[in-house]
Amino acid sequence: MSAIAAVIAGWVVAGVIIETWSGLAVLTGVSGVFLLLTAGAVWLWRHIGRLEELTCTDELTGACNFRHLRRVLPREVARAEREGGPLSLLMLDLRDFKGYNDRHGHLAGNRALAAVVRIILSEVRTGDTVARFGGDEFAVVLPGADEEEAMRIGERVAGRIAGRFGDLEADLGVHGYAGGGPEELLHAADMAMYAGKRSG
Repeated sequence: MSAIAAVIAGWVVAGVIIETWSGLAVLTGVSGVFLLLTAGAVWLWRHIGRLEELTCTDELTGACNFRHLRRVLPREVARAEREGGPLSLLMLDLRDFKGYNDRHGHLAGNRALAAVVRIILSEVRTGDTVARFGGDEFAVVLPGADEEEAMRIGERVAGRIAGRFGDLEADLGVHGYAGGGPEELLHAADMAMYAGKRSG
């Protein structure tokens, strides 16, 4: 549901609530308008968390979406620079996922993607961000983790993926932040993953 549709739905629901409360089919006067505005505001307040979730979540997998990743990464980079702590970015790509889809069908591929996200989420820590970077590629923002710890997390995830979905395996790339900004960190981690993919 888009935010605009949700707002419209809120006003509709608010109108129904007010009609029930007042027993009036048509609201007139200042008091009616006030009740309408109040009920609409209450409905929106109660559902704002759900709206925020919809705007930052990948519908297929339940991971954060790329838009949310682009918000989180600059924030974590700024914190790492301010506090001087480590920050690593783990990239994970499913090897030959197109072949997996060709062999098993796209529905099976979709189920595998969602299962992979559940595996990643079960291995990361509170405060880490798991995002779908695109297609069968995922990014994990790991504040407070150096490259060694990030790679250990990635290897645990890859080990649990191997053998669970037939011949589907994961390629990993890790890069620790060392200055240069969020885009440089994202690019370096992505390149590290492709280097690992080329090396087998």
